[in-house]
Amino acid sequence: MADAWLSRSCKKVLAGVCVLLLYGISACKGGSTDAGLRKLATSESTATARDAAEKELRAKAAAVQAHYPWLTLVRVQLVDDCIRGAPPNPIDPNPPTRMKLVCVMRLHLYFAPGVPVPTVVERVTAVGGPTAWTPASVRDALTFYETAGYENPRSYQPRMASATGESLSWDAPKPGALLEEQCSGPRPVYRRCLSEPSRQPLTALREEHGPLFVWTLTSSYLSVEAGS
Repeated sequence: MADAWLSRSCKKVLAGVCVLLLYGISACKGGSTDAGLRKLATSESTATARDAAEKELRAKAAAVQAHYPWLTLVRVQLVDDCIRGAPPNPIDPNPPTRMKLVCVMRLHLYFAPGVPVPTVVERVTAVGGPTAWTPASVRDALTFYETAGYENPRSYQPRMASATGESLSWDAPKPGALLEEQCSGPRPVYRRCLSEPSRQPLTALREEHGPLFVWTLTSSYLSVEAGS
């Protein structure tokens, strides 16, 4: 019986190794060099799409500020990333269209409203605003405070979202739930980070203005399919 169990275990291990090998081989065969991807990310056509995306996001940001003058803007940060597409999964029977390169731009508007979170949520979700927030995300955000969810160490950090890629997050009153810097971590194929004002970390802004909110606008301005 022990020999049979050992035989089955070995077969499972070998099957897993084969899947990993196939995954690696497919990634190598279908991948692109870093130099080639960087050239694509900095090409003239990509730069044109990048400029258009930034203009669109900054126009949206101006609309947000104009509609909510009571939100004190303390920082604007643009994060523009181009990342390598994921390699194919050989065991996925219905794989999605594989991308060689994906470029996403995010404009983060940091506010210090000086009022409680529920008040901010109620005001920004009022009828006539520039963003249509999903009802579920609004409900979850309000419930988090109505039920004192922040007192539960296992509770998640709530945020509001829209169908158009916007989000609203904030410093929650629980350990480890403060907003984090957006330009940290490993560098992708291409990255551009601009902050206004520059070189002022969130910790310093928080000490000066109190709890922070971040309204994030997103534009996926380039997707290049593998093989193109």
